[in-house]
Amino acid sequence: MIITKTVRPLLEEIFYLGARSPILAFKNVEKFLKQYDESDKQNRIAILKHIAKTYHPQEENFPSQVQKMTSLNFIQTCENIHSYTEPKYAELFRLIGRQPDGVHSLVHLRADILKFLPEIESPAYVERMSESLRDLLATWFTTGSLQVERVTWQSPCEIVQRVSEYEAVHRIRNWADLKRRLGPYRRCFAYTHHMMPNDPLVILHVGLVDNISNSIQTILNRVKSVSDVT
Repeated sequence: MIITKTVRPLLEEIFYLGARSPILAFKNVEKFLKQYDESDKQNRIAILKHIAKTYHPQEENFPSQVQKMTSLNFIQTCENIHSYTEPKYAELFRLIGRQPDGVHSLVHLRADILKFLPEIESPAYVERMSESLRDLLATWFTTGSLQVERVTWQSPCEIVQRVSEYEAVHRIRNWADLKRRLGPYRRCFAYTHHMMPNDPLVILHVGLVDNISNSIQTILNRVKSVSDVT
């Protein structure tokens, strides 16, 4: 298991250095992300479970800690309770977010968590970590931070490929089908984040037709026939 050999000491060093300066932890965070990316499915699950359980607030010490905190003034008590109850892995996520490609890494880390959750026994700690990561990402992915751009056949290859890969409802069969969907009487728009410019968060397909239809198939057939004639 890579947890004991590499990940556990690496995480401890990240927290130790990160508490002093995020810059000091930079290289180790980079190593951790590389280690995670190179791990197979079972090791990824093990890493996520380790982080979720080890760096969650310790329940057994909570009552005594609260008793100590409430003896202080109200503002200091609130600050101390927040500091104590915030999971330690929240700081790990913030350190990852400071990496050049860190936000992208966090998005895919949460995608892994959601994908693996059904296979994890006693998933309460991992579910809580998923919620914590979701809340952090929500502060970065506000409406004002997203850009909308039209995707055409002339757009960068990477973003065109993402349009094909991310279509889950009406599967894109081949390159000709993809070109048709980006062609005449069609519009495709991508919502992107400046830290993930070629990895769309939302893809919107629009068909230009003469009237409102009550069937998606009618729209698809209409747009297809018009574009074929064109």
